[in-house]
Amino acid sequence: MDIQSIIENVDAPGIAELRVILKRSQEPINAGETDAQVEILRRVFDDDNFDVQEQMIILLLDDREDLIASYTISSGTADECRADFSKILRAAAVVNADSLVIAHNHPTGKALPSRADVQFANSIQHCLRWADFDLNDMIILTRDDHYSFAENGQLID
Repeated sequence: MDIQSIIENVDAPGIAELRVILKRSQEPINAGETDAQVEILRRVFDDDNFDVQEQMIILLLDDREDLIASYTISSGTADECRADFSKILRAAAVVNADSLVIAHNHPTGKALPSRADVQFANSIQHCLRWADFDLNDMIILTRDDHYSFAENGQLID
């Protein structure tokens, strides 16, 4: 997969630094599989702070699960980051996404979800469904591992 891309800032009211991926070739960057999602996410996370503070990033996908954009929702402390549902919904609407992948890192190095992670996954999935967006996956990244809610059957059908 050629993930090298040109990044363009998009002027979107209320959404600073929405990064839309412009492909250098006609070949789209497909993010339909967990391995591809993890590869993309590892490239867009802030590597300097990865082991220091939690960050939440979303991947916005079209109807073929090709990457449209990535967006940093928030950066937090060593053990939490806050998610603003309205920012997630606005970002998806601005780029006309069909589905999303939501990811955050665990600086502790443990990829297993906390109770708060599971509650958030359930809440955001209901919110996205209400707005007619699909949640393809929620992924927790550590430096050496990842946890996929979809692969572990933790997303609502």
